[in-house]
Amino acid sequence: MALGATHFGWRQDVADLVARVEAQFSTWGNTYFNHPIVWPEYSTFPFDSVSVDFWAPFFGFDGVSGWSNPIDVDVGYAIVDFVWFDPNPPFIRYLIWQGEIFKIPFEWIGTGNFIQEAFGNPFDTFSDDVHVNHVHFTFW
Repeated sequence: MALGATHFGWRQDVADLVARVEAQFSTWGNTYFNHPIVWPEYSTFPFDSVSVDFWAPFFGFDGVSGWSNPIDVDVGYAIVDFVWFDPNPPFIRYLIWQGEIFKIPFEWIGTGNFIQEAFGNPFDTFSDDVHVNHVHFTFW
């Protein structure tokens, strides 16, 4: 499953959160065109303006920091805590980290309730299908 071009065209509240996370932690956030690939059970429109992957900072061959540099697991957990417990918008639609997805239906925002499930193929660490190399958020 191929991702589109990397970009940083988030909705303003998401862009503000990404900037706060980047300032607080050693990380780099980015998104991609049609990121994640449209999942009909979640939405019929692309989420790239409300989705972010957090990676360890790195400057690639093109001089642009971006994906593929694995994030330190402790930094990843700190980012998860920082965003998860932030009482301000944007509100989390789902979070994927360490082989699990945490989903918060719209009606559950602010209740503390969520759905937790295994995510990805645990044997596919090369493509990071289980998200052990980066933290993924998609917001409402």
